[in-house]
Amino acid sequence: MSLQRLKTFSTQLLEPKNRLCFIHIAKCGGVSINQAIRKKYLISYSRLNARASLESARISEGFEDPFADDYEAVLRFREKLLLYELEKGHGFVSGHYAFSEKAYARHRSRYQFMTILRDPVARFLSSYFFNSSKTADSPWKIRVGLEDYVQSAEGRRLGCDYVRLLGGLREDRSYDSEEAIRNARSNLQKFDICGVIEETDHLVRQLRERCGLKVKIGRKNKSPVSAGERKRVVTDEIRSEIERICAPDLILYKDALARSAYRASESLSATDPLPHQV
Repeated sequence: MSLQRLKTFSTQLLEPKNRLCFIHIAKCGGVSINQAIRKKYLISYSRLNARASLESARISEGFEDPFADDYEAVLRFREKLLLYELEKGHGFVSGHYAFSEKAYARHRSRYQFMTILRDPVARFLSSYFFNSSKTADSPWKIRVGLEDYVQSAEGRRLGCDYVRLLGGLREDRSYDSEEAIRNARSNLQKFDICGVIEETDHLVRQLRERCGLKVKIGRKNKSPVSAGERKRVVTDEIRSEIERICAPDLILYKDALARSAYRASESLSATDPLPHQV
């Protein structure tokens, strides 16, 4: 038996029958979830290397700072990588991809698509403290204080991240518009598994009932900044401004919260239609 045939046979014998594509949005607890699911796909697994893909996109597209110049180009580059990985047919494909209409249209019959969100204000702060604590050579390093970051273009973009990553890239880069939010809400409905990190029990149930996966979700990537320090830095005024900036993403979060509860309800079967929030 050839090595390829042996691998195919082993995959069919040892791994779950359902293929899963995890659109992993950063700082939403995805590392813990990814690790829990990864244990079920020992042979057929693909995980995007975020830094390598960022550098590859930078070289390919010819920009210097992906966050200041053209992060959309990084996401377009990663869409091509996602299509490639899904075409190869791995059992579990995971990474910091944006939702891709092309990937979904071609592979929706072969894969179950999954994503998980987090309260956007908590995510904003988690992202800031995590990245501000990175080493100086990290491309994600934040070098300004929280008050300045909230007022920066990068900080304001972060408040619409769910809309951008779920709704699709826009030429006008207007991710707080009604149209952009509507597109993102519509795409969120397409996910077979959708949850929020605050209710991991609902997510565990969805994975069991939809994919036959029994997982235990731990906690990884804990904040490098103490709770006391975060409390000192995050004033009431700063939190209020972050809430305002994150208003578009809060709409998506509430949709995911409702879908998470509905997916986990006792009466839901695998063929039941889902209520639309749009």
